Amino acid sequence: MQSEQHNLARELDQAWAGPPAAPSAGAPQGPAAPGDSLVGRLYIPKFDKEWVVVNGVRPDDIKYAPGHYPETAMPGQIGNFSVAGHRIKKIFWRLDELRPGDVIGVETRDSWYVYRVYDLDIVKPNQVEVVAAVPGKPSVKPTKALLTLTTCNPKYNRYQRLIVHAELARKVPRNPSPADAGMPPEMKAH
Repeated sequence: MQSEQHNLARELDQAWAGPPAAPSAGAPQGPAAPGDSLVGRLYIPKFDKEWVVVNGVRPDDIKYAPGHYPETAMPGQIGNFSVAGHRIKKIFWRLDELRPGDVIGVETRDSWYVYRVYDLDIVKPNQVEVVAAVPGKPSVKPTKALLTLTTCNPKYNRYQRLIVHAELARKVPRNPSPADAGMPPEMKAH
């Protein structure tokens, strides 16, 4: 598991070291374009954890990493950047320990996005409206940039989903230097 995350991190660093890929003609604006397999890094400083996030939530996509629901917003966009992860020790094992006010960060090629948790919920697996642009209100037009994390609940079972909602607190330009890439102080482990 750790070696797979290490390989994904190396792949992401190499992609970010090169010039940004030009969008292909007809590529969708908003959700990730097909072929964009890596979205960025997700940080939960409370746990001193970080993961490379892949684009996709099929079982093969999220075998070793959290996955971005492809039809949801990208980091920092108005809407709901939604990410699923397995409830295993190397991924979202401790998600239930997050509390309102806790920080979650997302690093992309150009920016850092600092989100603050505002709600945790437990729902049935078929309650997919939790990843709607406005969580729980699929027909409402979004006005905020949100982040939703989903995982199985309780641990070792799949009959519920633990949901963590967070709202974008601030955006910080990413320094392209490899040291700490201009990491906001909130992203440092507590």
